[in-house]
This record gives sequence, C-alpha cells and structure tokens, in this order.
Amino acid sequence: RAPRGQEVVDVCFVLDLTASMGHIIDACKAHVAAIIRGLLSELEVGELRVAFVGYRDWGERNNAAHPRVVALPFVGHAGAEALAERIGRESAYGGADMAEDVLSGMEAARDLEWRGDVRVCLFIADAPAHGWTGYDGPYGSDDFPDGCCPDQRGKSLPGVVLQLADDKGVDQEKRDEGRRVLGHAAGHGVQRLRVLHIVGAQ
Repeated sequence: RAPRGQEVVDVCFVLDLTASMGHIIDACKAHVAAIIRGLLSELEVGELRVAFVGYRDWGERNNAAHPRVVALPFVGHAGAEALAERIGRESAYGGADMAEDVLSGMEAARDLEWRGDVRVCLFIADAPAHGWTGYDGPYGSDDFPDGCCPDQRGKSLPGVVLQLADDKGVDQEKRDEGRRVLGHAAGHGVQRLRVLHIVGAQ
C-alpha cells in the first residue's frame, strides 16, 4: 500500500439513466459533479481517478443516441473536469417497465481498469433491477422477472456484484431511494454494501 498522502483513489459513479429518473436526474448529475470537484480540491492523495457508468434498459440496446450503457473509463486529475462535463450531457430516457438493466451497469463497472489503493463505487438509482421487483411483465412491472435480459442468460446480479467487490476489491456505496434497487444482493453474500438514502433531491 502507498504511504499516506501518496495513495491512488479510484471512484466510479454508476447512475440510472432511464426515464423514471427524469425528475431527479439534473440533481444527481449536479451532485456527481460536485463530488468530483470536491474530491479534486480537498482530497490529499497522490492521485484521484474517476470513472462513470450510466445504464438504461433492454429497449435501448440499439439506440445510438441513448445507449443501453454509457461507460467512461477512469481519468486522473487532468481529465476529471471534462468527465464531469460529459456526465452533464447525459439525459434520462427509456426503460419501459419498472425494473432496469442494473446488471449491465454493474458489469461495465466491474470491467473498468481498477488500480487504486482505495476503490469506491457509488450507485445512484430510483428503480429495482430486473428480477427483484416481486412482479412480472408486461409494462409497469418487470419484463424479465428471472433477472436477465435475453442476452444475459447464465449471469446474475449478485454474482457480478461479488466479482466487483472480491475480484476488483471495490467498496460499494448504494445511494438510492429504495433499499431494493440492487434486490437482495446483500442477502446473497454481499455484506459490504452500504445504503445511503437520497430523499427529496432537488
């Protein structure tokens, strides 16, 4: 581990970009940008690296303007402000049913090039993952109640979260308006997830 003050810190933001986030998306993007700028100015470490993952749903799999997953790789101090500005250009779109494709978002976060001495993933959403709503489709509930979109057979959200935590050494912060956003992942062996509620974001 690097000496104190010389640590490399990796912070990844995972954000729900579906239409249901429309009423709070601007506040979420502003909070993410403020966190990035605050870390840049206040965190006394050797290097801060930030990344961003936004996800939508199966219906956006062929949408070039509003893609299913937006993954922006880690950048250092020099690129952090540009990353914050790029996040600000994303908009809330898609996601016809209640549940969203959280699995693809967490896969994209897992697949980033993590290398920090400290590794943190902040998850921001307002809707559950497929398979964790307690309902099944069509619209207004869960079109994929088994937890997988058609191209995700054999995968599971708890499995991917475990890979992110154990294989990549990431400490995950869940920030959401409902404890069920990641389903029952904490009850499937992921005990390090913390829940920090965002209530009445303006």
